[in-house]
Amino acid sequence: MKLLNLSHLRVDLPLFESDYRDRLRRAGEEAEKLGVELEVALILSNAARKELMGLREALFQIKPRVCTWLIFHIGESSTTEKWIQLARPLLKEYAPAAKVGAGTNAYFTEINRGHPPVALIDLVSYSINPQVHAFDDATLVENPETQRITVQNARRIIGDKLLAISPVTLRPRLQPNGSPPGREGISGDYVRYQRTGS
Repeated sequence: MKLLNLSHLRVDLPLFESDYRDRLRRAGEEAEKLGVELEVALILSNAARKELMGLREALFQIKPRVCTWLIFHIGESSTTEKWIQLARPLLKEYAPAAKVGAGTNAYFTEINRGHPPVALIDLVSYSINPQVHAFDDATLVENPETQRITVQNARRIIGDKLLAISPVTLRPRLQPNGSPPGREGISGDYVRYQRTGS
């Protein structure tokens, strides 16, 4: 893995799930072995204040090295101001030099539909993969050109803010529409943060 010369290791932490502390601990240990810091994608629910206080306790116990925070909410396609203002002071308290970002855990179209409050963050993030609309070989070969266009359009929206394309995967990792069975009571958009089948 060190041969990859990674700049960071990303970990997704749905703070409403009971195992997020274990995920954080494991990711911190892996990052240390690789000699990199963490990019931590926080996924909040409407109980965000309580979740963030629990995260604060976990951070000061585990002490992971963090270079970037990404703030998302299970009920929003693109992060709104409320969650950034709630999370940013706590995140800066733990890691003052770490960048604070937001945007979407899904695709550029969500940034295009609902612009994040760029004045409150250091960077804007969205994910990419070449199989959003089709899965044939020709589509996979042609899609890199389309991804370049999303970056150009994102730059028009965010100006000179940093842009983080994170994560970049070959297969879809999310189901952008619909609700998974048994999760309707949590949030119709919760599915955005569910892993798809391997």
